[in-house]
Amino acid sequence: MLGLLTILAFCLGIGIVIYTIWNHDKIARFIPVRRMGVIERDFRSLKQVIVVADCVERPSGTLQEAVEDNFREGVKYLFLVSKKRAEKELNGYILIFEALAQKVIAESNQQLDVEELVQIRNLTYDWPDVPYIFYQFTSESGELLTAAFRGNQRGEGIAHAYEQLTTTTSMAIASALLAQAPEFIHVDLKVVPFSAEKDLHKPASTN
Repeated sequence: MLGLLTILAFCLGIGIVIYTIWNHDKIARFIPVRRMGVIERDFRSLKQVIVVADCVERPSGTLQEAVEDNFREGVKYLFLVSKKRAEKELNGYILIFEALAQKVIAESNQQLDVEELVQIRNLTYDWPDVPYIFYQFTSESGELLTAAFRGNQRGEGIAHAYEQLTTTTSMAIASALLAQAPEFIHVDLKVVPFSAEKDLHKPASTN
């Protein structure tokens, strides 16, 4: 009996090693949401954050810190969410960002126009996929560029983890996603690879 248990334990150990090796690249490419908050907070010359998701969720932890820091710098947020999200519900989410803006105002004595900084709009259909985040920033030459990330959970406003999309994939997805956005919203996307060393302007965080 002991010998059988030893063999089973050995086989289980081998299986775990094989599984880990097989999935290493897949696991490694996903960025935890807490790290995404650091990226969002520290992005160099960030102008706008575009989120395409089923719904809007209240940011917390590093994501909340990112929103507060970006409010101080005038970064705009655009949320495109499922058609089923009624206007009354969307207006409720605005209150979340108003509260964050009021916190920034109280701490920095800085006046903020939440309506200017945050827009929440319905898509013409219900969003069936995972959340996407597009970070729009300016290059040293002043060109507006975009880095794109895809979440790992459907039906969420904020996923547990995200992966960066390749340039080609990002452009194809961005065009498809935003083609059916509200007509009065125009988003110019030129997607480029994101580099932590090049695109972040603050020291790397341990988060």
